[in-house]
Amino acid sequence: SPYGPNPAGGANFGASLSGTPRLFAKDIHLGYADFTLSAWVKIPDFTQCGGAPNATHCAVAGKMMPQFDPNSQYPDEWYDFGYLLSVTDEDSPDGGFYAQIRIGNGPFIRLQKQTHFHTAIQPDTWHYVTGIFSSARSTGDQIGTLHACVDGSCSSSPVLSDDILGYRAGTEFQVGGALGKDWDFVGTLDELNICNYPLTRPQLYLRYISYFRSDPALVVSVLPVQKNVNPTRPITLTGAANKPVAPGSFR
Repeated sequence: SPYGPNPAGGANFGASLSGTPRLFAKDIHLGYADFTLSAWVKIPDFTQCGGAPNATHCAVAGKMMPQFDPNSQYPDEWYDFGYLLSVTDEDSPDGGFYAQIRIGNGPFIRLQKQTHFHTAIQPDTWHYVTGIFSSARSTGDQIGTLHACVDGSCSSSPVLSDDILGYRAGTEFQVGGALGKDWDFVGTLDELNICNYPLTRPQLYLRYISYFRSDPALVVSVLPVQKNVNPTRPITLTGAANKPVAPGSFR
């Protein structure tokens, strides 16, 4: 946690990435189209990330792979397979940087993006960014919903297709970059988490707010017991429910 002490003492400020993508796993097959991908990020200078001049992308993590389509009538047509969480100024309404999640399944589902424009990512500040895909079918050709979130606040858009969302086998899951692109992440990243189900809004908010809990440890102080003075009076212990009772809590 960027807000809590590490086992060795002192603050834990995550892993510093200097622009070289770190391979997290050769293959990650979740078994489902649904996923939640989240991380704490701190980016001192957005211009140090890659992708400029058209748009700057600080790729957090994902399994995204561009691939040329040999059957296309267009010689330069590429498809995107997989998913990617990033911080970017792409399509920014004010030049600011925002969290974005993108998914694609080649010719079956063209690239779709959701950017959370309601909460700007501030430089040199910790933010909790999340991308979620829920495959619950709604109506017509909507196969699910794509959510982009920052600090527990989310925005969403429908994913439309007449096909099934899948993720190309063999695509490498990378941290701090994207395969085939120069979208290097330059900053600090912590608490990277991926799971094969979509977190609900309350679940996501509880994850976010839990890092700010600073409940004091349970401390109980009892006055010296005197003979025949309130011998049956109960002692009520109060404190934070999420804190363990350590031996030193009593005195």
